[in-house]
Amino acid sequence: MLEQYSRDPVKIQMLRQFTGAAYGGGPLSLEVGDALASEGVTVFNCYGATEAGGLSMYLPKTPGKDWAYFKVADLIPYEFVPRGDGVYELIVFEDEDLQYRPMVSNYEHNGRQAYATGDLMVPHPTKKGYWATYGRADEQIMLSTGEKTNPIPLENILNEDPHIGVAIMFGRGRFQNGVLIEPKPEFAFDPSDTKKLEEFRNMIWPTVERMNEYAPQHSRLFKEMIIVASPSKPFTFTGKGSVRRPAILREYEPEIQECYNAIENLDAVETKTLEGFGEEQILDFVRQAVTSVVKQSVNDKDDLFQFGCDSLQATWIRLEIIKTLRAINPKLVQTISNNLVYEEPSIQSLASHLFKLLNVSRVPQPNGESRVTSADQLISKVKHYTQHFPPRPSFLHPKPADGDVILITGTTGGFGANILVQLLNDPHVLKVFAFNRPQSNGLESQRHALSSRGLPETILESNKVELVEGDLSQGNFGLDRAKFAELRDNVTHIIHNAWSVDFKRPLQSFEKHLHGVRNLVDFALSSPYTEPPRLLFVSSIGVFQHPPSRTIARESPISDPSVPIGQGYTESKWVSEQILEIATKETGLHTTVVRLGQISGNPNGYWNEKEWFPTIVKSALYVQCLPDMPGLGPVSWIPAQDAATTLIEMRNSSEPVLHLVNPNPLPWRAYLEPIANELNLPLVPYATWLERLEITLTESSTEVEKVQQNPALHLMDMWRNADLSEDMEPPGIVRLDTTKAMKVAPSLGR
Repeated sequence: MLEQYSRDPVKIQMLRQFTGAAYGGGPLSLEVGDALASEGVTVFNCYGATEAGGLSMYLPKTPGKDWAYFKVADLIPYEFVPRGDGVYELIVFEDEDLQYRPMVSNYEHNGRQAYATGDLMVPHPTKKGYWATYGRADEQIMLSTGEKTNPIPLENILNEDPHIGVAIMFGRGRFQNGVLIEPKPEFAFDPSDTKKLEEFRNMIWPTVERMNEYAPQHSRLFKEMIIVASPSKPFTFTGKGSVRRPAILREYEPEIQECYNAIENLDAVETKTLEGFGEEQILDFVRQAVTSVVKQSVNDKDDLFQFGCDSLQATWIRLEIIKTLRAINPKLVQTISNNLVYEEPSIQSLASHLFKLLNVSRVPQPNGESRVTSADQLISKVKHYTQHFPPRPSFLHPKPADGDVILITGTTGGFGANILVQLLNDPHVLKVFAFNRPQSNGLESQRHALSSRGLPETILESNKVELVEGDLSQGNFGLDRAKFAELRDNVTHIIHNAWSVDFKRPLQSFEKHLHGVRNLVDFALSSPYTEPPRLLFVSSIGVFQHPPSRTIARESPISDPSVPIGQGYTESKWVSEQILEIATKETGLHTTVVRLGQISGNPNGYWNEKEWFPTIVKSALYVQCLPDMPGLGPVSWIPAQDAATTLIEMRNSSEPVLHLVNPNPLPWRAYLEPIANELNLPLVPYATWLERLEITLTESSTEVEKVQQNPALHLMDMWRNADLSEDMEPPGIVRLDTTKAMKVAPSLGR
């Protein structure tokens, strides 16, 4: 009713005269609620449940633009229980003292009987105690990646389109979301008519794009994933008028399955042609293919992954290219590497690769090898970034002795978030500039980085912290002159933690990161302090791709460029180490390289499920076993909060290289046996586990679904090439010496 009223100026005028308009029973469209609030209508969220009664404060003070948020009434005994990703479920307790008891008890929490509402909530970003409904726990769509989609707000946006009657999102257990749409009666048609289907998709596409802007990256919709309901199979509704979601999705399961099959069966799809295969024509085609997926303009030479391109988008770009190649010559498809976009991470390199493929008689082999970096290329890269360091300013003055001012990069990542919290709790730190790449919702991203790891969001209210968004690879870090000057004139320490962790990308894909390291060196040298800011760089244990010996790796620079070769990620870290070593020798700048080992988790236990060990655990449910590696050395993992404490203690060290791993390692089985017992799965020899992974590669499911359901497949090269020597750490990682680190950072030895 409110949505209907919002379209009528006369009714809006009448609503203004009331004390308020309370709604309940379901979410109100954000667009409608904001529009009414901006027109002076007081909107109240009246939240309750049949099983528990009215739960929100009734007619609180005028909420204004916070109309979607409510407070639970004081007399209700309740708790918001975390359900991951910054979302909470409301639990209501029985309480005899308060003479309150829900009509239904379906849950026990900390020994108390309770009613779990199944309603997911998100807290107000600044007003403590205020909550907004997010969706239903039973309506969350868990993708095969482990990521969740809350369909309700996304469906609400789609349902605002004048051509759409009802939209129902789907994708549980799949690699990607889709949507099933029933058009309004006047726009109904037979979806088997492909021309009318395309016209309808184009008609609603502006609304889908608006939804995609609001949706998380993994929940975005592609045009191919829009299914239109047939008039012969109309949607059904409950007595309350709500859509019967499970029943409808069951009825349309054949169409949904056909939709996913079509993603791989792309030769049935109408494709573009590349007549003549001219360079400009191919370049234009790749531009269109990339833009249609990443939804923003990208320069031809720019690295796509610097613009937020993720593994799902890389897959879709590859599929767009395959779709066209199949129409030209189906045999060409077999020559396309699974890692095409990682190996050719720019529009120009993709186009060049396609041009050669279409015009050179010698066809590359299937799944051709990635570009291999040579030692000479690494040396050349180091020379490029170590030329002409700037002189120090003419007039210098001592830095203040009242505390440290720290510039830290990458605080929206897991490790960076832990460092940020501890810096802000450090009494010797006066100010922290938390530097990250520009994002549309930077504050919210930082909040999510903290809350998802069990870290306090309230630290962002501290007057010691300032969030700064920029680009280290640009002049002045992409900041205005005043802000850059403020950083230059005040920063006493730099902690450079930001880096893209992706082991498939080639070295050239990390060019902006290398620019950033050199720019940080120049920034430190431009400081007006007699002692320029100390620069601490977070490197990686991975630089030892080819350890010079089987003994424990010492805390010293690596002069041999062949040691890190094998991954663009590790090569870029080694180049950065060399830049800092040479900068120190030539300018006297204080730099410390900290080679970080494996971080095992966060204060609440959260561990990024895309990392190698979580993929083993996730895939265990698919291959029905876990790998045993009893012959390898002990595991030196370290929790994120402990690693952060140690790193902060290292910020004043004069040592050029330090290692950050657990100096008291534990056997592999100490971790694997409890997990195996919890999952009721066997520990099997590593060769048996690897064989089971290999077998799954031959299964009939689509290539994308294989990896998403069985994520360990994503790192098959790593598992196949793992060094299982007894002096290595699982899964074939060099062991690091920490003698110097423990002297510098006392907490590491405790």
